Amino acid sequence: DLAGKTGLQQMQALLDGADAWVESIDDAALPAEIKALLASNSRDPYRVLVVDDDRQLAMYCERVLRRAGMVVQVEGTAAAVLPAV
Repeated sequence: DLAGKTGLQQMQALLDGADAWVESIDDAALPAEIKALLASNSRDPYRVLVVDDDRQLAMYCERVLRRAGMVVQVEGTAAAVLPAV
């Protein structure tokens, strides 16, 4: 069940300290969510780990997030995620 898996992934991400969960980068609400996160009282920039096997898409996400003032790390495989965090 994909919906259940996504819900579990979201819960785990939030338990691990994520400040937000975005279902899709195509979500029209994404810019507003990023602005709200940046407007918070955090002194340190948000750190974002982008994991995608589509290198071009990952690099696009990295550029957008860096321009928003975030620190971004890109990984192309699931195996690289645990060492990255």
